[in-house]
Amino acid sequence: MLHPENDLVSVVIPTRNRCERLARAIESAKAQTWTNIEIVVVDDASTDDTPAYLEQLALADHRVKGVRNERPLGGGGARNRGVAAANGTYIAFLDDDDIWLPEKLEAQLALLQDSPRAAAVSCGFVAEFPIFGKRSVRVLPPRNEQQLLRSNHLGGASMCLTTKVALEAIGGFDPALRSGQDWDLWIKLFDRGEIVVSEQALVRYVPHNDVRITSNPKSAYTGRRKIYFRYRSRMDRVTRRFLFCELMYCRKVLLIEGGLAKVPGLISVIRAAIGQNSLRYIFRFAKHLVLG
Repeated sequence: MLHPENDLVSVVIPTRNRCERLARAIESAKAQTWTNIEIVVVDDASTDDTPAYLEQLALADHRVKGVRNERPLGGGGARNRGVAAANGTYIAFLDDDDIWLPEKLEAQLALLQDSPRAAAVSCGFVAEFPIFGKRSVRVLPPRNEQQLLRSNHLGGASMCLTTKVALEAIGGFDPALRSGQDWDLWIKLFDRGEIVVSEQALVRYVPHNDVRITSNPKSAYTGRRKIYFRYRSRMDRVTRRFLFCELMYCRKVLLIEGGLAKVPGLISVIRAAIGQNSLRYIFRFAKHLVLG
């Protein structure tokens, strides 16, 4: 039975040079209906006003604790430092450019309590695009290992709540992965137990033009490639073929400069793809040409 006065949740927020966005993320953590929290903000060698802001915030609110990296460790390394500094039984990650809805932690903790075999909880989210408006994205629990190996459908780190014991057992995030860290974490957590999901949209994902690893095609390709070779021996034939086509698409279409000159690369991907996946790549390529 969960007890708000006893079960501390540590909210781990990695940040680098995003002071304004960080403030919004922290406020969403402080506004949680589950009130027994600590907020561990890992400043990954910021050069803006972040250090001064965190120093003042920690003085004003005892729930906020700042950890400073003198050299940048990246998202995975920063989150691992936050976990090491955390005192909570439960750990929830929040990216500095995402926002939680107030009931996020309470809803996920209830699910974790009701699922003794669960290792972690994810949730739905709302994507807020400046042109296309808001879109609620439903997230479903993985049916099996192959579905999780095929793609990260469970969402980013901001959707994840787990325990400190589980994170220590799997070694936390892999700092060597610039992209795909959250995907790798979900796979490792799935090895420990079930991943349950709140169908509620509990996180606001707000796209922006600042530097993001997830929007960098080269980083996305490199991360996906490492995931592929790391778990290839556990993939069935269909999963291997699917991810191989994804790598081909990223490599031959997204990483090669020159608009329509990329068409030969797309054709080679379509030839390797299976059935309806061919149409999927054509649609993605057309979208890429239009939106850039």
